[in-house]
Amino acid sequence: MFKVTNGENYSLEQILAHQKTEGSVLRSAHVGNFNPPTLLLAQEGFPIILHEHIRGEAKIYEPAYIKVGGKKFLITDQPTLPLTHAVMNKEGRDRVQTIMGQDFQRPAQLHYRSLKKLFPENIQLTSQLFFEQDPFFGQALEILSKQFPLLFANFVDKNGKVFNLAENQSGERQVYFGEDGQQIEIDHHQIGELAYNYLKQTVGAITSNGENPEGIVMKSSLYVLLSTLCEVYKGRNGAERYKPGQVKVVHFSGVEMINYLIKNKKQAEQNARELNALYETMKEKFFGLLPDDLLFELVPTDMLGKVVTGDERAAGKINELFIAHNKLTETFVRRQQSRAGSADEIRRRVASWDDQTVKERVSELYKQIAALPSSIKKRISDAQEALSDFETNRKKILGTLISAEIAIKDTYAESQESDVEIAKIKDALSVVSAEIQQTEIPQVSQYDVLESKSQMRFPEAARELSQRQLQEAWNYSMRESSEGVSREIGNKNLK
Repeated sequence: MFKVTNGENYSLEQILAHQKTEGSVLRSAHVGNFNPPTLLLAQEGFPIILHEHIRGEAKIYEPAYIKVGGKKFLITDQPTLPLTHAVMNKEGRDRVQTIMGQDFQRPAQLHYRSLKKLFPENIQLTSQLFFEQDPFFGQALEILSKQFPLLFANFVDKNGKVFNLAENQSGERQVYFGEDGQQIEIDHHQIGELAYNYLKQTVGAITSNGENPEGIVMKSSLYVLLSTLCEVYKGRNGAERYKPGQVKVVHFSGVEMINYLIKNKKQAEQNARELNALYETMKEKFFGLLPDDLLFELVPTDMLGKVVTGDERAAGKINELFIAHNKLTETFVRRQQSRAGSADEIRRRVASWDDQTVKERVSELYKQIAALPSSIKKRISDAQEALSDFETNRKKILGTLISAEIAIKDTYAESQESDVEIAKIKDALSVVSAEIQQTEIPQVSQYDVLESKSQMRFPEAARELSQRQLQEAWNYSMRESSEGVSREIGNKNLK
């Protein structure tokens, strides 16, 4: 079974620990401009694979541009072509020369080389990962193309023209149509070979000025499956990476992948069924070489983008925020533990009272009802009425009285040391989060890092927080600063 789950409960420290014990970890990205979260993951030493089939104008990576100093510059006159087919324009080559010190034929080469220069050990093309596991990969592609031909969804010619799979298929040949109505027909037995050759030509085009690739491009589900299998397969004798029963792969997700595999429920269910069908086919054909269950833990990275920065001062302020939030959480826990102990003591004390004491305390609270917490006013009023038939209502009256005493203790104990500390931390949190919101954190690019030799900074205080906890802490902190801190600290005692 290929099981996709939301990995939002993983922290960076936990994923690094998984990797150090030979567990599989991947971040799939595209050739193009990396955002700060992906730059951080590359800097942390996580393996990054670059999916090569992307159009130049693609929104997230914008590979037809380079980004420097918060600005972007078009480096090709063919931004609508697949990146493997576009060529650099003169302005782009001149601008790149000042950053990289060398000339490039394609934008794809430039982006790939810039990332390899920064992270030589853990950046590779997705196709390179595939071919490292040949002949396993070649056999897998042959099997999948026969069983699932409709997942080989596009044909790309030498000029970069994309032909999409026709909706209706019949006969011995698979049909693809271009936007102008031109038709390409492929024999079914050629599909796997043309996909294999396209990937092979892609590596050559990006790494060594090879010719434009021509052939078949697979759907995303096949890239997800095959990259995961090749990552697991290459270390199948490792202690964590391969076990006959179950293997866990931690995969960092960008915005699109987390949407179509987790957030968009209808789409996610369809993709989950498809991935599982693909995996079960592979498991049957490669009996004993793949685990029974492959757990695909998808870790969102969108939150990282809010806290990762290349600016030292901003990084310090963000770290202050998480330190304050961690202190606040610890203090809340201590207070709750203290109040839980106090509640237990109140239950024991009230339960020991005789009937007359119970009646007197209810009447006393009823006389002071205007000063009571709103949550218990009605219950005290009801308890006062129930005193008229005390024997029948004794159990209910006692329960109300216990609840009332606990609520009063919680409401009017704000002068306790832990509550004073919470107020102070909230004030500090409010100040630092307000300052962060007023600070413009620059969107650092790989080219900025190349020029400045700087590094991405991630708050040390947040390394052990899961992605979900990181989101909660950030949202809470921002809310504190925007809404302000309102509280009363007093020494009111209700007797």
